Amino acid sequence: MRENAYPHRRNVASKEQSLQDVAPGLQAVATRIENAKHDFMHTAMVRGCLTPEEARKVFDVYHAEKIIKLDAVSGVYTVKHGAFWDSDTLNRAAGVIP
Repeated sequence: MRENAYPHRRNVASKEQSLQDVAPGLQAVATRIENAKHDFMHTAMVRGCLTPEEARKVFDVYHAEKIIKLDAVSGVYTVKHGAFWDSDTLNRAAGVIP
């Protein structure tokens, strides 16, 4: 009987090892995403004179409406148009201006 009749199947030990190898890469991606969100909210706070809660609302609105796009390689969110960085637009998205 052959020892490795199904070479595409891995045993449990090699599967756990491969997950350990992938984990640092996933942590790096998760860190970049979190840093990108923090940078976006900081920029929104500065440009729109917003509180952290209002900046989070802006992020949620822009993300839900797909106004921002994540570049996972460089770890930044980009807006589709520069007008979304205007103070009035940020305040409307935050709910400060009705």
